[in-house]
Formats: sequence, structure tokens, C-alpha cells
Amino acid sequence: MKFYLDSNVFIYAILDRGEKGEAAGKILDAMENEKFSGATSQITFEEIVFVVWKEKGKDNAIEAGKSFLELNNLEIISVERRTDFLGLEVMKETGLKPRDALHLASMELADLTEMVTEDSDFQKIGEIKKYTLKEFLRKISK
Repeated sequence: MKFYLDSNVFIYAILDRGEKGEAAGKILDAMENEKFSGATSQITFEEIVFVVWKEKGKDNAIEAGKSFLELNNLEIISVERRTDFLGLEVMKETGLKPRDALHLASMELADLTEMVTEDSDFQKIGEIKKYTLKEFLRKISK
């Protein structure tokens, strides 16, 4: 089965040296070792590079972006005009902020129903199954 990974999974793996960072790193390792298939939106790339640039500088941001693009077993869902239109509908219906709405629109267009995220804003979306980092690690470790 394919699971949608929110951008915070990648950002925690890169920047967090605590429990969340460790869990996110294990999830990405499991994906690369084909324990599950991953997918994320093209906007995740921008989010990763932006946050790492802000926290660790341009060179680290470029390296993080390159590492993200080289991940094995990860589908990067293109954002097209129809994604943007659907994102606007999602914003209208759910009250999600633009980036979160685009993540949800990307999921919908790719027929994905399960997401790994630490973003509590997605908790109000009942149509998808959400896993925290710890919950998802337990799920893939069975």
C-alpha cells in the first residue's frame, strides 16, 4: 500500500535530533527499503528547502533538496492547475491553509487515503486516515 508523507516527516528527519527526528528517519529508511511505498506532493520539495535554508543556510538547503529528490520508493505528485483548483475547494470546505489544502488535493488526485503527519490541522479531515510518526512506525513494524 502507498502512504502519503506530509512534508513534516522529511523536515523532522533532517532537522530534529529528538524522538520525532529519529522516528521520521526510521520511516524514511523503511520506505527506501521497500517496507511500504511513499508519496508526497511536489510542494514538499519547496517546504523542505525553505525550512532548511531558514534554519541551516543555503548550502544545507540545497543538499537537503537533492537528498529528497534522490529518495528511493517515493512518488512525487506533480502540482498542476487541477490540483490548485481542487486545493481552493478544499480550503473552502475545510478551512485548511493553502499548503495543507494542496497536500490534501494531491492525495485526492492520486487516490491516496492514508497520511503520515504531525500536523494537527489534518485531524479535522475525516475522509483520510492519519498516523503520527510513532503510530506509523508501529504499523510498519508489525
